[in-house]
Amino acid sequence: MNVFMKTGNFLMKVLLGSPLHGILSKNTLLISFTGRKTGRTYTTPVNYSQDENTIWITSNRDRVWWRNLVGGASVTLRLMGKKFRGQTEVFKDEKSVAQGLLAFLKPKPDYAKYFDIDLDDSGLLKAGDVLKAAARRVVIKISLLI
Repeated sequence: MNVFMKTGNFLMKVLLGSPLHGILSKNTLLISFTGRKTGRTYTTPVNYSQDENTIWITSNRDRVWWRNLVGGASVTLRLMGKKFRGQTEVFKDEKSVAQGLLAFLKPKPDYAKYFDIDLDDSGLLKAGDVLKAAARRVVIKISLLI
């Protein structure tokens, strides 16, 4: 991870853990999880979308942090200034990732541009673009334990 990303992540963690979290909380949360090999707790800021008690996160496939969540991991989220516990499910196959991207983008369709997904004439996400994006990404579904 380069110095700019480390610095940015540090600043995001500080802001999201502070009373000023509202500046970022509508789009970004902190996810804390245990490293499978190290046993250490890691916390990273991620963009998210929410559908009731389900949180959707997506990451580039070439990142490594999400691999700690494969197989169903318990996580802690700092979401809108509050702590929540959740259980993960990671989708890696392209069909499941495409479906997860659709779920991620449903409440925030304007995010499609960040994934190089265009809209068709009807305003719907172009299926071919979704599949191309799915080849480069993974999707993490977090069921909140409420």
